[in-house]
Amino acid sequence: MQKKIIRLVFTDFFCWVPISIMAFLNFGGTTVPPVIYAVSAIILLPINSYLNPLIYSNAPKMLYERVRKRLRDVRRRQQPHDNRQVNVAVVAVAAMDKPTG
Repeated sequence: MQKKIIRLVFTDFFCWVPISIMAFLNFGGTTVPPVIYAVSAIILLPINSYLNPLIYSNAPKMLYERVRKRLRDVRRRQQPHDNRQVNVAVVAVAAMDKPTG
């Protein structure tokens, strides 16, 4: 739970700091071009709105577990097979086909 809150505060901080800086600059008498406000409203706030529900949910943990499982499966498939293992059915068929004599 603590990691979720830290991630939430971190993303909120970096999304809202530019807006706060623009507000303080405006209060100080510096004019900020309206395009900058538009860019922050069109880019930063939707990113923040998109990330917050993901951070609150278990989606990052579930995604991590799913990727980890797939990587483990891929590694298992890439390991060389043990050729010493003998298929019992193949040995039995070979023994039946072998002529006695």
